[in-house]
Amino acid sequence: LVEHFRGSVLRLTTDKHGCRVVQGLFEVIPQDLRLQLASELSGHVLECVQHMHGNFVVQQCIKTLPQNALGFLVEELEHV
Repeated sequence: LVEHFRGSVLRLTTDKHGCRVVQGLFEVIPQDLRLQLASELSGHVLECVQHMHGNFVVQQCIKTLPQNALGFLVEELEHV
């Protein structure tokens, strides 16, 4: 199932219905897969935070990823 979403996370994150799919995935898939999918947002965190749907996915990342995996989020937002 997760293979189906690889390469599409950013597009889904900024889609009205897709963001809910990504949020739901992050609740049920193993941590290693969450890390892989979340990495697709790297370089686009600010864009997602400012997006009306994408911000919910970033919040879900913060809730479900281990603290030591949030560095890319912090780095992209610390100079805003």
